[in-house]
Amino acid sequence: MSIEEFIKELEDAGYSYEIVDKVIVTGGDLDGDVYLIIDTLPPDVVFNNKRDAVLRDIVTLPSGVEFNNGGLVSLDSVKKISPSVQFNNRADVYLLSLIGGWIYEWRGRIEGIYSKRLLRYMIKKGIFSR
Repeated sequence: MSIEEFIKELEDAGYSYEIVDKVIVTGGDLDGDVYLIIDTLPPDVVFNNKRDAVLRDIVTLPSGVEFNNGGLVSLDSVKKISPSVQFNNRADVYLLSLIGGWIYEWRGRIEGIYSKRLLRYMIKKGIFSR
């Protein structure tokens, strides 16, 4: 998906955004949630909306994508995550296709290590980019 196509999706949904070297999603629906029914994202998209970011049909998260939103991130179909993707959102991350559900419930997590910190480390090391 091109940046122009992504911007059209945002505008069609009524979501606010800014462009400052990256496309920064700043607003969602009335509750601050962003729900997009798309299967690809362009690189360098930042989610700074107030609450959830729900992208259930995305298969690959390209480089430069950041989740700084105030709620959860739901990525049901994602199978590949670029090592530069960042999860700095306030709530949990749902990765159904990769780990079977919520990161905090994942069987592979290590007791005593914050689950999202482990996720960020694994992404940085390229574990999900193959």
